[in-house]
Amino acid sequence: MKIINKPAAPKAPTGSNGFLIFRLLPYWPLFLGLFIISLNAPVKIAVQNPMALKPTKNIKFTGDATGVNIDGQKYAFNQWTKTPYGLLRFSPGQVKIQHDVKYSFVLVSPSKIIKSIAEGIKVAEANKLSTILNISLLDENPQKGEDILNTLMDVYSSAAIDQRNRLAANTQQFITQRLISTEQELLDIESRLQKYRSNRGAIDVGTQGKLYLENVSVNDQKVGEINMQLSVLNQVENYVKSRDLTGGIVPSTAGINDPGLSQMVKDIYELQLSAESLRKTTGENNPAMVAYRDQIDKIKPQILQNLRNQRASLSASRDNLSSTTNSYSSALSSMPETERNLVDINRQQQIKNGIYTFLLQKKEETALSYITNGSDSKIVSPATSSENPVSPKRKMIFLAGLFGAGIIGIGFVTVKEGMRRNVMFQSEIQQLTQLPVIAEISTNPTPKQIVIGSRQRTLIAEQFRSLRTTLHYLGINKNNKRIMVTSAIAGEGKSFISSNLAVSLAMTGKKVALLDFDLNHPTLHHKFNLKQTTGISEYLEEKVEASAIVIPSGAHENLSLCLTGALPADPAELILNGRAEKLLSYLDEHFDVIIIDVPPVGPVSDAYILAPFCDATLFVVRHAYT
Repeated sequence: MKIINKPAAPKAPTGSNGFLIFRLLPYWPLFLGLFIISLNAPVKIAVQNPMALKPTKNIKFTGDATGVNIDGQKYAFNQWTKTPYGLLRFSPGQVKIQHDVKYSFVLVSPSKIIKSIAEGIKVAEANKLSTILNISLLDENPQKGEDILNTLMDVYSSAAIDQRNRLAANTQQFITQRLISTEQELLDIESRLQKYRSNRGAIDVGTQGKLYLENVSVNDQKVGEINMQLSVLNQVENYVKSRDLTGGIVPSTAGINDPGLSQMVKDIYELQLSAESLRKTTGENNPAMVAYRDQIDKIKPQILQNLRNQRASLSASRDNLSSTTNSYSSALSSMPETERNLVDINRQQQIKNGIYTFLLQKKEETALSYITNGSDSKIVSPATSSENPVSPKRKMIFLAGLFGAGIIGIGFVTVKEGMRRNVMFQSEIQQLTQLPVIAEISTNPTPKQIVIGSRQRTLIAEQFRSLRTTLHYLGINKNNKRIMVTSAIAGEGKSFISSNLAVSLAMTGKKVALLDFDLNHPTLHHKFNLKQTTGISEYLEEKVEASAIVIPSGAHENLSLCLTGALPADPAELILNGRAEKLLSYLDEHFDVIIIDVPPVGPVSDAYILAPFCDATLFVVRHAYT
């Protein structure tokens, strides 16, 4: 089977003048091409000259049982009618047309559809050693796909048969013309022979003339055969002497009666093919390549010697025949002129008779070829559509959807993570600073601000107990008891941390003082549900003594508070007057641990002023906020 490279121009169905490719709406796009008529089209449309068709956009129409209406013009079924779009013929389809439904059709160029179909056809070998081709077509309409492939194969087979029949017809025409000319030449020779006998009298070719005709014909035939054999021997010799036997395809040994020579030529050709195949994958010094070359080198001298012997024998035979022919020619010259001329005429008559007989034989063979002509290809099985759709594959789409969603999700998260500036993980803190992370506190899901107390075993309470234990590793003891709690910006939970840490330390029996040094936005009094009273601001302004601003927290008996008091106009300058250090010294004498809640370091500088007076600093970082 051959692969079709160029599609033949399609023919119209019997009884019509053409076909077209069309689409009807609101039905799914239906196509009529390569004689494929849609089964679910309510109307079939044909165009008389499809190759000159001009593509059009949607042409709306309505219809009934008698015809169709386009732009108010009625066109009857089964009649060629002239329309603004060309000479068309409308006919009812297998689906009944509905008079209350609006339809539309599109005229598409056949070359465009043929190109799209040709691009969709795939031809592949069944396997590397097989001569069977698998032809497939992907189409949304199974019936249409089967019709396209089956029609394509029928057209291909018919085209091959038509080509052979045209060749046979041309051959027969040539033979007929030659028969006419040869017959005329034969009649002329017979008329010449008849006139010669009439003029010269009733003479006949003698015994010597007949012997000449017979022997000369036999000798001419033998000399021709010997010349053909010598030509074959020359071709074989050129092939064997060519470099690496690459002189082309091995020459035929037809006419050579020596089977030994034919076998040797066949053997050396097969060895050369094997060597050429091996050379593509191995080097010249491969043992197998060396073995092939040795065998070829051994056979070459034997073939050349055989050729020399046969050439000498054939040359001697040809010389002998030539000598015999010359002797007959000498004998012919001694014949009377009348008989010699008659022999020449008879010889020409025999030649023309032979040609005429040969032409008659070939004419009969050509006539028989019309009956025996068939396609070289055979359709093993007709086109059949698969039971289930091959595309789209649901599993592949599902997996591709999951994979795509995962890729999009990962990409979105990656881009978002790359663009964010907030701290999300502990590892990011460790990468940005050398300071240790001493605790992780969960988000408080309840409205209570104090989440730790006696008999509370929640996760967040345990995390504050863990933080309390870690303070020992920061050097917090009887001599170093001042802890400052701050953050980068407001809202990160520093006051929540300081208040609950203070309660946790008080639960261990230590006397704890919690100072609200946030003189800008104090919040500790809200944590403990207290009202703002005289506090740190009044002390720094020298309005009260230190003992007057220390009040009980109400959350634990060992925990005391120092609230901010009235908010000052200049908190930083007030802290720098020296009274803050005296307050801390006073508290050192009366408390075991002092926790100082200071403003964030970003907006104001209060934390930097108080830091030298403290023994340790806790910097609060809030997840996805800082």
